[in-house]
Amino acid sequence: MNRVEDKAAQRARCRIASTRRIVASLAATGALLSGQASLIDKWDADSLTGSVLDGGEIILWPSQNGVNAWPDYTLPSLSTFHANGTPAGGPVVRLSGSAFEVDAGDSPLQGLSEFTLSVVVKFNAPSTRPGGAHWGSKTGLIDANNANDRADWGTALTREGDVGFGVGQPDTSLYTTSGSAVDDRFHVVVVTWKAGEVQKLYLDNWDPIAAEDPVPAGPREASRMTFGSSSVGGDVDQLLSGDLVEVRFYDTVMTDAEALAEANALATTHGVQFTRLIDSFAASTTEINAGESLTLSWEVAPDAAMQIQPGIGDITGQPTGNREVTPAKDTLYTLIATRDTVTNQAVVDIIVRRAAEDALVDVWDAAAVNEGAITSWTSANGRIAASATPEPAVAVPSATPAGTPAVEFARSLLSVAGQQNPLAGLTEATIAYVFKANEPPTRNDGVEWSGKTGILDASQDGATNDWGCVLDENGQAGFGIGNPDGTLYSAGESLADGQWHVAIQTWNAGRMRLYVDERPVIASAGQVSRSPRGNGNLVFGGAADLSGDGMFVGQLAEVRFYNDGLAETEVAKVRDELAAKHGLGGGASIDPFPILASGFNNDGDYFVTIASVPGITYRLQKKAGLGDGEWADVASAGASGAELTLTDTGAGSGGGFYRVVADASSGSGGTPFPILGAGFTVANSFAVTFEAVPGGAYELLKKDGLAGATWTSVASGTATAATLTLTDTEATNPNAFYRVSRSR
Repeated sequence: MNRVEDKAAQRARCRIASTRRIVASLAATGALLSGQASLIDKWDADSLTGSVLDGGEIILWPSQNGVNAWPDYTLPSLSTFHANGTPAGGPVVRLSGSAFEVDAGDSPLQGLSEFTLSVVVKFNAPSTRPGGAHWGSKTGLIDANNANDRADWGTALTREGDVGFGVGQPDTSLYTTSGSAVDDRFHVVVVTWKAGEVQKLYLDNWDPIAAEDPVPAGPREASRMTFGSSSVGGDVDQLLSGDLVEVRFYDTVMTDAEALAEANALATTHGVQFTRLIDSFAASTTEINAGESLTLSWEVAPDAAMQIQPGIGDITGQPTGNREVTPAKDTLYTLIATRDTVTNQAVVDIIVRRAAEDALVDVWDAAAVNEGAITSWTSANGRIAASATPEPAVAVPSATPAGTPAVEFARSLLSVAGQQNPLAGLTEATIAYVFKANEPPTRNDGVEWSGKTGILDASQDGATNDWGCVLDENGQAGFGIGNPDGTLYSAGESLADGQWHVAIQTWNAGRMRLYVDERPVIASAGQVSRSPRGNGNLVFGGAADLSGDGMFVGQLAEVRFYNDGLAETEVAKVRDELAAKHGLGGGASIDPFPILASGFNNDGDYFVTIASVPGITYRLQKKAGLGDGEWADVASAGASGAELTLTDTGAGSGGGFYRVVADASSGSGGTPFPILGAGFTVANSFAVTFEAVPGGAYELLKKDGLAGATWTSVASGTATAATLTLTDTEATNPNAFYRVSRSR
């Protein structure tokens, strides 16, 4: 007789004998159940003590209520009993190429619309079965899966070592996310379900995994139940390799607190040590201003060794506590808890907001170099950017709309030695620069910044802590951080447009942000490197590898480096400072142009209507000719709304030029208004002179009354410098209104 036939015969004989034992034991088990009303039944390895020898094969595993779990005799081996298998010295049932089955009619969960199952188990090997999305295709733990879409259920182990819990109709499977449970440790698995309402999976004391709506509904059907394999299929790669200690079934759903209490009770009984040591680690706030304090608080397992870094150190013996801290810069606090060979870590990221002026490291300003070819460009703090190409960079006077100078790069490079790199050693930074790109870049060597055209670049070969500011082949500004590489790119129209722009890039707290002019910020989607930046050479005007196709053709007016990832408000302040200093009007272009109307009213008075800022005082100034003397105030007023009209009541009939300026002392943000002059140059010729962007196309528009139907173009032109004059040579009407608009 072969082994299978022999075991089948044994099973038949045991079924008769065990039925007699079940009847005899009912009175004894009733006493155990009297204090546990929701417990339906349980299988406990300790129940085999005295009836199975240590290391012996198990031919029958009866439950507390006498329901038999039979060996699956179609498998080549039987499970074995081991008397001293748990951390507490208790017995285990070892599954290795073996499984148990419970007849469908004996399933403890049949007909129930809610239940809880808890298992104490050690997984000795991961599943080898890839399977599909649902638990029935994995390696079974305790399983009552049926083929097709049925009202079934089950628990399983995946190839990655995650524990799964599934309920059918429709099939809904949950999997743990706390890492592989195949770790030579005992674990407590608790699963709970209520039809249409709750489906949750707990592993040890980790936070539960919960199903989203809709939760499967309907009572569970009578299904064959297996321990250690999938109840459908029974393939070898669906067999569990592990130790079972105890399996409990309850007829009600459990709350989170009840499920945790169940897990803790089983862990205490069987000596299971949970691997989650840290319950919480938090800060009273995650963003503060420099000089302010915050409170860190924690809850940790009482028997764990604990420390918080940096700055606090050992806190062992304080499982629940708090500490006030005053970080001087952005700080990543790490709580480390250790027990035996288990170590947990939790982090709190604190951002310290610093004023831009307090975080400024260095500035390269084109005003520091003399006009013409330059061999070096020295920063405010003495760092030297030396010429690195035969063709020198050139200092250009009056380059920006405000007349400030710039350094022009025409395939020329300046290099800062690595030991002078202003970002070397920093774990956060902000870089702000004013630039104009005169030619579209052509380099496109991969997606990261290191393969683009450099503006300010410190990239290096390999996985290094490098960085760079670039322009890509589409004319978009880019900012990259290395190790691992991550790059942000701006969006919108090309910046290689011959116009001036302000770019600001920040890096801190594992994130990057990119600002260009007043366009929406571009922020990194995930975590980026926090490592201190290296001391590679910094190149102005091209890529750090000095490649010819990575060279920038354009101008830099100013470059600022900060040792802080500046907050939004500080970024806006820096942008406004740079825009005002270099005449960019708060952005790279002024569109539409803010002259709303100008002309003579019915009283013969000359007026200008402007787009205004409430709270700012504006002055209308006049002089006879652009080359004549000083501007004289002829009218002034404080703006209370978005428009303001200023009138020269003594305009008379002679020619003249007008401009409007904002009084910066009257409120925040006041800067010279870009109307430079307006008036009659000769009879019947009305001219408007205004600040312009080189390359921009403008039109002078006119109509006889503000209520007129449409504006008529009377002059147009393209700016070649920072100012442009447009003239209406047919200004013969007694009254007229003018405005200037930009067409590109």
